[in-house]
Amino acid sequence: MKKIFIYLLAIFFIAGCEKDKPTGLYVSSKEYNEPPTISRIEPSDSTLAGIGEFTVFGSNMPENPDEVVVYANNMFAPVLSANSTSVTCKAPNLVSDSVMIRVAARGALEFSNMLQYKLSTAIWEIGEFAETNEKSVYAIACDKDENVYISIDSEKKIFKIQPNGETSIFAQVPKASGMKIGPDGYLYYVNLVPFLLRIPPEGGTMEAFARMPGGVYDLDFDENGNVYCGGGGFAIYRARPDKSTDTVAEYPDVFILSVRVYNGYVYISGKYNGENESHPKQGIWRNQILDADGNLGENELVFDWSSQFESNLSSITFSETGDMYIGTDAEEAIIILHEDGSTEAMYHGLIFPETYDLVWGNGQYLYVSRRNELITKRAVVKINMLHAGAPYYGRI
Repeated sequence: MKKIFIYLLAIFFIAGCEKDKPTGLYVSSKEYNEPPTISRIEPSDSTLAGIGEFTVFGSNMPENPDEVVVYANNMFAPVLSANSTSVTCKAPNLVSDSVMIRVAARGALEFSNMLQYKLSTAIWEIGEFAETNEKSVYAIACDKDENVYISIDSEKKIFKIQPNGETSIFAQVPKASGMKIGPDGYLYYVNLVPFLLRIPPEGGTMEAFARMPGGVYDLDFDENGNVYCGGGGFAIYRARPDKSTDTVAEYPDVFILSVRVYNGYVYISGKYNGENESHPKQGIWRNQILDADGNLGENELVFDWSSQFESNLSSITFSETGDMYIGTDAEEAIIILHEDGSTEAMYHGLIFPETYDLVWGNGQYLYVSRRNELITKRAVVKINMLHAGAPYYGRI
């Protein structure tokens, strides 16, 4: 009788278990969104890695930018804006002809389909300096045909880099601290001594164009062919086309590092070595060009660099819209000074210090001579700026 009772109890237990047995491993009433789909990417050809933007078009995209993630291969592409049919992103710093773009959206279990895209380089080194890679690069210049000229210290050579990358020796002369192409096609240069020197368009022999009142470190031309020079003489000097020279602005105790003519003014960057505590230790000044003879107006402080930055400034140049680009020896190798006085780092995280010289080409490329403690980072760099620079009157 006891055995029969145990048998019946087992049958009851098994039957109860069968009744309560779940129908699957996971049961949920939650509904998931349809995954995003990608139909196209614009710009359709490519954008610049680390700099450009691209827009992914499709369907089932979240309206909230915080609810969508875009991948370029396995890297995040920061989302700038989003709606139900498109997502606009900043391109990551990934240079490749075959980047796979996909989208993930909150509330969807699956990724979108993938489309292949191209992220092009925006920054690359030019020239072939294998035999001089232990040297530092100094002044650079660019002519109307986009040939780039660069001075290498200790080599006593100026190299010419053609647009196709071919590199040749243009002249064998002492190091140039500053160079510009002149209206006659000559390459004008200075190297701290009180002379404005030049080399003919075909290269070769150097000649003295004019003796300056003091030592000069950099130069630039105005639209009337006047050359403005500055350096250790604590002044701006002018050399006219007839080779006559004069002092046109005094800058007591300011070593002038860079000279750039823009929009009717001569701009300079410099370091102050005097004892006046209220004087900017490093700064940017300008003088208005008053007439065709190159006479200048009063000194005007444009930007007190040392009050905002601990780094050292160097070369300056301008974009076509009036933004000033300033070379530095800091991690942020180039700083943009906007016309409203605000500043920002150019291409954050993509360029290395230190910037010695800056020159814009005839289009949207900026050329940089880069010095660095690491030999492998000393180079001439070409940067796609996506817009043009201000005119260089010497090469027009």
